[in-house]
Amino acid sequence: MKALIVYGSRYGSAKKISQEIGNVLRNEGMEVDVLDSRGLKKFDTSPYDLVVLGSGIKVGS
Repeated sequence: MKALIVYGSRYGSAKKISQEIGNVLRNEGMEVDVLDSRGLKKFDTSPYDLVVLGSGIKVGS
């Protein structure tokens, strides 16, 4: 199986969490790509069996 993790991170927390999720999936035998959403306009997700999207949140908002 192949997974794609796309994250948006202003201060780096979402990036760290995305990388850790990628490590867990790799340990389960999956092929994983982890990408920063900045600069992605069009991206073909069809080669992936799993797509995970993540972003940071601002406390109180």
